Amino acid sequence: IYTRLLTPADYGVLELLSMTIDLLGTIAGVGLASSVFKFYADHDPGRDRNEVVSTAALAVTAIAAFTALAGMVGSGGLAGLLLDTGEGPLYFRIFFLIYLANTAETIPLLYMRAVQRSGLFVLATSAKLLLMLTANIYFVVVLRMGVMGVLAGNLLATTISAAALSAYLFREVGFAFSPTKLRAMARFGYPLLLVYVGNF
Repeated sequence: IYTRLLTPADYGVLELLSMTIDLLGTIAGVGLASSVFKFYADHDPGRDRNEVVSTAALAVTAIAAFTALAGMVGSGGLAGLLLDTGEGPLYFRIFFLIYLANTAETIPLLYMRAVQRSGLFVLATSAKLLLMLTANIYFVVVLRMGVMGVLAGNLLATTISAAALSAYLFREVGFAFSPTKLRAMARFGYPLLLVYVGNF
């Protein structure tokens, strides 16, 4: 379906958007998500473990929100640098919102793995995939929106998924924030940025 309705140039635009925001998001995230399993395992079950997860979730989402806001403000410059299309700034703004929602999903999905709820993990990721495919097909095939249709479908599915997963996470672990734990997780995680950027 996509290869019939999207041009090679459309695929190029989507890939440039994805690569740019993947790189910016990796640098902005300071490796916090990578430290969750270690610090979760370092603490006994109970308040401290919940505080690790809640702190990580709040921190990565706040950093992503700041990064997305800065990216949306600078979307005109990014589009001028990377995309040869008049809709480039709007594409970047939408993709930064997708990045924010994707980031909000990260810690809830890690938490499901940490507590060994694999069935719930598979259900959550499969439901998002089904919703995303349905939305993308509707926007791209029925409404013929092209690149904008792919972005709209991804934004819709990711936002719904992020809201549901965040509600689940904070119901499980509560709201707590520990600057001490955040500093420890950041110290552990930020050297891994060299690996991520190198792989990229």
